[in-house]
Amino acid sequence: MDLHTAHILSAHATLEQRSKAIQDVKEQKNKLESERTRLLSSLRQVNEDRDKADMLESTLEKECSDLRTKITTLSEGEYAVTKRDVDRLRQELGEPALPSLQTMLDEKSAQYLNERRLNGQPTTTSSTAPVPSSSSIPTTTITGSASFSVPITPATHKRPPEEAPTGSVTPVTKRPRGRPRGSKNKKSATVEDPAGGVQMTL
Repeated sequence: MDLHTAHILSAHATLEQRSKAIQDVKEQKNKLESERTRLLSSLRQVNEDRDKADMLESTLEKECSDLRTKITTLSEGEYAVTKRDVDRLRQELGEPALPSLQTMLDEKSAQYLNERRLNGQPTTTSSTAPVPSSSSIPTTTITGSASFSVPITPATHKRPPEEAPTGSVTPVTKRPRGRPRGSKNKKSATVEDPAGGVQMTL
C-alpha cells in the first residue's frame, strides 16, 4: 500500500512538472509565432517595394530608349539638313562652320562636371590671422600696497618695467650712520661762572 502511494505521489509530481513545461513551451511558441508574423509582414513589404522598383526601372529604361531614338531621328534628319544649309551660308560669308553636335555635348558635359567639382570644394578660409582680443592677452599681476595687472606682449613676452602704483607709500629714507655732520671738528669752549668759579665746557 505504501509503495503504491509513493508511486502515485511521484507520478503527480512528475505530472505537475510536465504541465509547467508544456505551459512554458506554449509561451515560447506564441512568441515565435508573433516573430514569424512580423517577419512575414516585413518580407511582404520588401517584395512589394521590389516590384515597384522593377516597374520604375522598366519605365525609366523605356523613356531612355525613346529619347535615344528621338535624338537619333532629329540629329540624322532635320538637324543634319539644317546644319548643312547653315554651314554653307556661313562659308559663303567667310565665317567658320558651326561645331558638331558631339562637340557641343562634350562641352556641356565638361561644364557640368566642372561646376560639380567647384561646388563640392570646401570654402577657402581667409589667411589673415585674427587679432587677439584684450581678454586673450596674458597678464602678470604685481602685488604691493596696491595690486594691478600688466599685459605681456605676445610677440616678445618681455616683462615691462614695473612702475610705482598710484597711492603707494613713499619708502622711508634711512638715516646715515656715524656722528652728526659738523660734530667731528667742533672745538670745545669753556665758560667760567664769576660767582662760584664753576667752569662749563660747551
